[in-house]
Amino acid sequence: MERPLAGIRVMVTRPARASDELAAALGAAGANVDWTPLIEIGPPPDAQALQAAVDEADTADWIVFTSVNGVEAFARRRRTPLGTATRIAAVGAATARALASSLDRAPDIVPARFEARELADAIVARASKGASIAVFAAQDARPTLRSRLLEAGVRVQVTAAYTTREVVPADLVQRVANADIIVLTSGSGARSLAAGLAGTVDPLSRGKALVCIGPVTARVARGLGLRVDTIARDATAKGLVTAVERAARRRGR
Repeated sequence: MERPLAGIRVMVTRPARASDELAAALGAAGANVDWTPLIEIGPPPDAQALQAAVDEADTADWIVFTSVNGVEAFARRRRTPLGTATRIAAVGAATARALASSLDRAPDIVPARFEARELADAIVARASKGASIAVFAAQDARPTLRSRLLEAGVRVQVTAAYTTREVVPADLVQRVANADIIVLTSGSGARSLAAGLAGTVDPLSRGKALVCIGPVTARVARGLGLRVDTIARDATAKGLVTAVERAARRRGR
């Protein structure tokens, strides 16, 4: 079996999950994975508001989930099964799988590209003008989805389902120094990485490669002065592993 990442040390900066698809895919490719979470998922800023939005979700024409964390926060609070009349949209394949496992529902929409802009366009193509859209997202979610939906003439309620907090491990500089490739999966992670490396001799300049899950994360990273080597073409575990493999080939040249 081909193991293109054999001997490559990959630092993954998102919170680890017990059955994380990315960990399995990187391990199957031979990588030595170092989980170094640079963000933490926390409770919603207003638990009562979230509970009310969850209870009333059936009154919306569409329910939109922008992450696995949003699905899980919703599922923990939902007391009854969702009605079949309400349609559901998920930002990507992982979120769709979370819907199936946590709410026993398959989404009506999953965009071809797992980005907020693509999700909004897919919903607009299906939703009637004036439709009501209930979005469950992170407190600090970018306004792209809401803005594009409002421009299309639908009614949008965005509820913060959870919070994210940037964290900088005490040994971050050493972990970066030990890694061959660093994977960023969010702008928050990029900010944590930049903060942790501030004031140090840039370890990313010494033969390291920085891989980003998508163009939005890459823009944030570059804006912080981080040198991005590779951007995944698809915001999936498979897409990230392919991007890591490209970065590894470049390092070997």
